[in-house]
Amino acid sequence: MNNHQVNAFFRFHQVLWLLALVAGLLVLPTKPANAASAGPACTPAPTSSTISMGNVNVPANTPNGTLLGSSSTVTMSFDCTSVFSDNDYPNVTIQVGNLATFDGNTTAPSGGIMFKTNVPGIEVDLTATPNQASDGPNGPAGVPGWELGTLNQTSCTRHGRHGRIESCPPLSATFTAQLVKVGAVTPGTFNISPVAQFTNYSNGYSNSANYYANLNIGSVTVTVPACTVVNSNQTVTLPTVLASAFSAPPPIGQTPFNVQLNCSAGSPLSITLYPGTPAFTGAAGVLTNTTGAGYAGNVGVRLFSDSSCTNAITFGTAISEGTTQSGTMNLPFCASYYQTGSPVSAGQVTATATYTLTYQ
Repeated sequence: MNNHQVNAFFRFHQVLWLLALVAGLLVLPTKPANAASAGPACTPAPTSSTISMGNVNVPANTPNGTLLGSSSTVTMSFDCTSVFSDNDYPNVTIQVGNLATFDGNTTAPSGGIMFKTNVPGIEVDLTATPNQASDGPNGPAGVPGWELGTLNQTSCTRHGRHGRIESCPPLSATFTAQLVKVGAVTPGTFNISPVAQFTNYSNGYSNSANYYANLNIGSVTVTVPACTVVNSNQTVTLPTVLASAFSAPPPIGQTPFNVQLNCSAGSPLSITLYPGTPAFTGAAGVLTNTTGAGYAGNVGVRLFSDSSCTNAITFGTAISEGTTQSGTMNLPFCASYYQTGSPVSAGQVTATATYTLTYQ
């Protein structure tokens, strides 16, 4: 009886020990998969980066789809050494999400994302490397965004063969922004801050971290000129005159002409002329003749700000043309020969001038 009782107690105790072992195995810690809390964050440099594109002028006849101004680029890097060393994750993926309002109906010329602005007719085409920008469902928790790239623990350096991770190469990413005309443009100023934000996760080990870095589009001012020039390379032909004609009072060979514009209404307009060939210093508004064989001597061309060759212009001084009118506008000018010295010799007369239009 006593032996039987001892054996029974022993077997019962053994079962309890096995159950305790099984229970112990069941409560061993496991690495979280798809945990609800945010995961550890990598270190960005910088934490906020702004793409600056400057200002842009959009002529009224610019076709939709035209790239405006110059593209601009910034580079950011993401160091995940602390994430690897503190958690021993096998990989870390940098994610882009929390995108600003984008235009899913317009194809980006570069294949990236088209972001809307508060200036009608203007959008921003954003591209990225090493992985192209995308508004697909690849941001955190499936929101619009993309995965910028993945870092692997195998690329990290350890202290000794199996020691603590000391350093890991960062992931560098380049972002490029380009302005695009997509419709009728209204002048204005915009910025997009942020246009996108960054986080990271480890596949099968941690959820995405909280957003910790921003990408911004800096301030851009968009202007629309009130007028376009009909002929930006205009030639004015003066009549052939005899050298003896310069004995008469000026103007000699007066020739009226117009600078023709197509305008929208309501903008104060001025025009400023500048000498292309050197200006003659002895009188206002006179361009010297081209020199060399076959060209007339001591003869220049004088420009006037009216059609009757009365009011000689002053180079570099704005001439007010009033307020623009809708449709065609003709700015009246006049050109004549001008004797710059003696004697006048026969030959060709050629001179050039440039001008700028200013709207307020």
